[in-house]
Amino acid sequence: MRGFALGFDSWGLWNYVGQRTRKAWDLDELGRWRKPLAKRYPRIESFHKELEYHFYRDVGGSYTPHRELDAKAHRLFIDEIVHDGLQQVSFVVALALSDTLPVVGRWQSWFLCEAERASESLPEKIRERLQTAFPGSMFHVAIAEDITNDPAL
Repeated sequence: MRGFALGFDSWGLWNYVGQRTRKAWDLDELGRWRKPLAKRYPRIESFHKELEYHFYRDVGGSYTPHRELDAKAHRLFIDEIVHDGLQQVSFVVALALSDTLPVVGRWQSWFLCEAERASESLPEKIRERLQTAFPGSMFHVAIAEDITNDPAL
């Protein structure tokens, strides 16, 4: 799903999924998985097609002029936009957490906090902050606790 949402197709999708799962997937199988996603989420598919249009450039001489997709610039643009968006979400969550728990580490999609126990209302508080910052959005917030009390860890 993430690979599809990021606009990957064919070998790009194969590479993206393979790097994250550390498995060599069958290219045809990934294509079969992608087709129903494209049908179910046509706006994502059309968004990427429209975005691609802006990364075509004129190549060739006066005898064979044509347009070609600058795939590298296209992918860098998407990666930068996604990274910036994840950073903004991460900052909002860090601010919501810092009111309640000491944040030890922050990564794009998860945080390491040090506390005896997280409050049961914390996920709702984080969702409210995200809704305020990003109206109309939907976020899944999950809190996982490490219950090992091994001082060696």
